[in-house]
This record gives sequence, C-alpha cells and structure tokens, in this order.
Amino acid sequence: MTREPAQQAFLDEVQAWATGHFRASFSSPTELKSLVLRALHDHELATAAGPVDEADMLARATAVLPDGRRSAGAPHLAFAVAGGPHQQVLRPVELEQADLSRDIQREALFGR
Repeated sequence: MTREPAQQAFLDEVQAWATGHFRASFSSPTELKSLVLRALHDHELATAAGPVDEADMLARATAVLPDGRRSAGAPHLAFAVAGGPHQQVLRPVELEQADLSRDIQREALFGR
C-alpha cells in the first residue's frame, strides 16, 4: 500500500521508539479482535496501579531485613526491595482457570 507523505509522517511519529506506541499487524478479523482485546487488557493493567504509599513500602522492606544483631562482628550489608504500588495482577475470571490452579499446586509441591 502506498501512503501519502502526511500519512507516513503520522505513522512515523506515533511509532517512534521514545514517544510512540508499538503496533501489530493482523491478517483476519479474528486476529484483529484478539490483538485489540490484548492491547486493552495491557492498557488496563498499566493504568490500574494505585497511589504509591511510601510508608507501606518502607514497612514491608524493613520487615524482611535482619534485626541487625550479628555475633561474628564482621561488616554486612542487607538490602531489601518492596514493590509498589499494590495492584491487581489477575482478573477474577483468571482465578478460576484450571491451568492456574494446577501451576500453583505444582509450584507449591515441587518448587522451581
């Protein structure tokens, strides 16, 4: 397909690495539907983050640190990371999927 210069300039701008969005190609209406639903889901997850609660993050990071009493007297460094903000990762319908239940049970029984 041949694009007009203005169309090509628009595509170049919206697909730019730093300022644009990635796009996907499709070859059927079914594939387009799947790609649109996936993009909407990804957008929902990306924008679903709640406000950052720094006090909560600090409390969670502090809770996993050792208490500081070491008998050897050697210097040590403790490092903890607490992710945030809290957000939903799975949709309710995904919680009922048999694959998720099986994977969680396998992980619990056998680990990595």
